[in-house]
Amino acid sequence: MAGEATFTPDADDYVAASRFHFRRQLRSRRFWVRMLLLALATAVAVGVVFGAIERDAWLGAMVGAGGAVGGAIGLAACLLVNSLLLPRRARRLIAQDKGFGQPTRVAWDATGIAWEASNGSFRATWAEHHLVAADDRITLFYANEQLFRLLPARALDAEARADLAGTLEVARPRD
Repeated sequence: MAGEATFTPDADDYVAASRFHFRRQLRSRRFWVRMLLLALATAVAVGVVFGAIERDAWLGAMVGAGGAVGGAIGLAACLLVNSLLLPRRARRLIAQDKGFGQPTRVAWDATGIAWEASNGSFRATWAEHHLVAADDRITLFYANEQLFRLLPARALDAEARADLAGTLEVARPRD
């Protein structure tokens, strides 16, 4: 293997991974397209029903538009509450996972990445990854849209960070 890192994952790593994953979902085009379609469908349905009841198409259109704006405000409130509760939820999930927190060795090369801990090992080629995404605290190696393995930035020295970045530049799956 070309590069490697050893670390013991902790709850802060999982919180960082969960926050990064949540932000990625919010930035996705799929999320915003779905929300736009939901808002338009709701506005039309509310507008048609209200307009039919009141027999005033203009009033129905205004109520429908107001409903869409109200829905957007409600969505923003739900996303804010979810982001505030995310660290608590992530810490609770990690506390339930008896296998988490084992010293882990991660090694990578041009063909793939391998994970070794006392509770098991895993190897995957780069082509088997759905996506690899990173921010300044964490790198996530996605098996699919929801399932990922994490590598905290704190586990990488400058040489390992440069080696992983170079390897990923050539081999990683992209958005």
